[in-house]
Amino acid sequence: MKKPKYIKDIEKNGEVLSLSKLYSLPKEFDNFINKKIIILYSKSDIDTDSGKFIFKEKLYRTQQSFYLYLSFIGEKIDTDIYYKQEQHNELIIFITQLLKQFKNATTNSGRN
Repeated sequence: MKKPKYIKDIEKNGEVLSLSKLYSLPKEFDNFINKKIIILYSKSDIDTDSGKFIFKEKLYRTQQSFYLYLSFIGEKIDTDIYYKQEQHNELIIFITQLLKQFKNATTNSGRN
């Protein structure tokens, strides 16, 4: 995945960000985090017949200042996570909890 301009601008100001990746998440992951995390940027196409937005990219910022860059590939999402290296342990906790909450939400929604 290419590095978003927003991240390049942060790094231009002397900030160094590390990168971790999550691959092949289901599209529902975007709907899940959209309710929890601030979106900074998106890139989409608009279907001319339905007016529906078809997202290609989204960039989110968490309260901890982690940046999640989602790239939509068919029915899957690849995610680049940018963070300060000194936050690595915090990132581990954050991602573990986020993925657990997502798994629980998708499991519970399937039971209805």
